[in-house]
Amino acid sequence: MVQAHRNSPIIPEHKKYLAVCWRDEIYVQHNAVEGLSSAGSIQGTPTNACIEILCANDIGPMFKWVDDFVIFRSPSDHHATLTDCSYDYDTNHTYAYDLTCMMQITDPLGIPWHPISKTGQDFSLSFKYLGFHWNLADHSISLPNEKHCKLLLKLRLFLRKPCVSRRDCMSLHGSLQHMSFIYCNTRNALPEMSAFLSKFPNDYVLHYIPHTVTNDLILWLTCLTSLTMTHSLLPRQCLDPNLHVDTSSSFGLSVKNGFFNPTKSQIYQDP
Repeated sequence: MVQAHRNSPIIPEHKKYLAVCWRDEIYVQHNAVEGLSSAGSIQGTPTNACIEILCANDIGPMFKWVDDFVIFRSPSDHHATLTDCSYDYDTNHTYAYDLTCMMQITDPLGIPWHPISKTGQDFSLSFKYLGFHWNLADHSISLPNEKHCKLLLKLRLFLRKPCVSRRDCMSLHGSLQHMSFIYCNTRNALPEMSAFLSKFPNDYVLHYIPHTVTNDLILWLTCLTSLTMTHSLLPRQCLDPNLHVDTSSSFGLSVKNGFFNPTKSQIYQDP
């Protein structure tokens, strides 16, 4: 949606519940200001209503994060009629709705959307959402090129600074946490950065970067400098290693050897 971070008008029936008392005077609010405690879920409420309206018109499933929407569709067996919306026969599939159908529902409600040429895209098997590139055909997720380059630049600039602030650390730490969804093996290189953040008493103090943090960031730099990794979204297979543990004996671990003799177990003595 366009302009998610903005004030929303209050209907007259609700204004009496959102009045403000200041210096013994009562003031009636006419707009719900984004960010105030009295305006909780100012973004979630209209976006949730938008989802409910679209779902009531058989458009979905869909997900949203604040004002970012991703809408899915599946091939339909429904046959087109003169009253149906325009149908898409791409890749020999027929779909019950397209972007034109969705706009016909949301436009009369005044819901503002970014132009597709500027932000967003048409229905496709691959798309960008929440800073990641999602591939439905491969069931995978990866980092877009521009985001990859931006994170590399942020990391290199951070390492070149003699001293850093809490804001610098928080910005980089948040980006690396986001990336750890794809770069899973580098998750163990974040605790030192988290501990370093706790050393700042305020946003104005500068600290030297500890060697432990530098070493972890070099590991991140090495991973990000290589080719962009892809994280599979396929369900992991359940594997039973057939391990048995008995702490009451002198033998701590039993592993069944199914490759050589499936009827026997190899017992490894606890060192």
